[in-house]
Amino acid sequence: MNGEPTICSGRGPWIAKGKRLFLNLSGGDILGLTSNKEFVTAFLQNLESADLYNCPFFSYESQSTRIPPNKLNEIKGQRKALLFKDLTTLFNLLANHLLKRGYVLLVDEQFEMTNIPLIRNINNQVQIFPHNSFSTIKKHIEAQSDSNFAILVQTVYPLSSELLPVNELLEISQSDHVLLIIYESWADGLLGEGGEGLKSLISTIPQNSIIVGSYTHILPLSFSYIASPETFIDPLESDLKDQPFNPEATEFQVGITLWFINFLNSQKSPLRKLSDNANYLRYELATKGFRVLGDFAPLIPVLVGEREKALEFYNGLLENKILANLLNYPLVPLGKSRILLIPSVLHSKEDLDFALNKLEKVAKTLGII
Repeated sequence: MNGEPTICSGRGPWIAKGKRLFLNLSGGDILGLTSNKEFVTAFLQNLESADLYNCPFFSYESQSTRIPPNKLNEIKGQRKALLFKDLTTLFNLLANHLLKRGYVLLVDEQFEMTNIPLIRNINNQVQIFPHNSFSTIKKHIEAQSDSNFAILVQTVYPLSSELLPVNELLEISQSDHVLLIIYESWADGLLGEGGEGLKSLISTIPQNSIIVGSYTHILPLSFSYIASPETFIDPLESDLKDQPFNPEATEFQVGITLWFINFLNSQKSPLRKLSDNANYLRYELATKGFRVLGDFAPLIPVLVGEREKALEFYNGLLENKILANLLNYPLVPLGKSRILLIPSVLHSKEDLDFALNKLEKVAKTLGII
């Protein structure tokens, strides 16, 4: 490192805690948006302008105002899309819609949205299955052969960077009684050259699938989205008419959507830089002997093992100016504690090399590598 590091903000590559500086590999503004004060000022000014409101949020009376959702479903490889104010509202309405139509919900135990009240209150129509246990899914389907099932999974599980076993899922999805609800968590929803997410991971998206996602951790006052064939979206829209409130995204959020989608598909897109930084850090860690989980997401879990050793590693990194994430039980299984590293587009190669040197130094001291 030459000279003092630049502090972009509390979410930038270097952050200040008290009188100390830390290289931030704990997440935050991974696309470098909110850390740029000039961008934030211009962005908020544009959101207040009349020009950006030329694409208002979808209303039942004016079905021509679908520019942001149309752009979104093109990117995600689906036929139709809707935007919602927030992810919890989306999943509650989606689960209610499915239960109302007699679906049995089969939910992966590591599915991030299992904390919403409707899913947490388990009944005979909602079953939690062990993580990636497709044998359990098959048993449920065989035991209730006359029922319709909605299987709730997500593309990449952030705590492990483990990709959903797509081939097994595609095999199960061949049944006319199975509907796939695939959640793109904020990091894997950015995969691909233009933020295609799941579409960039598999060649053919099953017809009976629904893609749900959110940019909540990336954009201020962000939205959530659902993209699927018309055969599913149309009945869902009909249900929304009966809601006592409007759950769909505001004009402000749709303005963000339109700008963000165009940004990701422009020459200024930060996705290549994010991918390059993540791939470089992942490759160099593996070369140094670390047990790195996953192989492509911008979230990089480093397996340590026992809880005490992981805590020592975490504290050692802090002493060496590296801020990371410590993941212990019950977030991860017993004996599989890990450090989660999240690079951003704000990190230079010098930043990443600084981190790699410190990670190697502390790990060797503790006998991790």
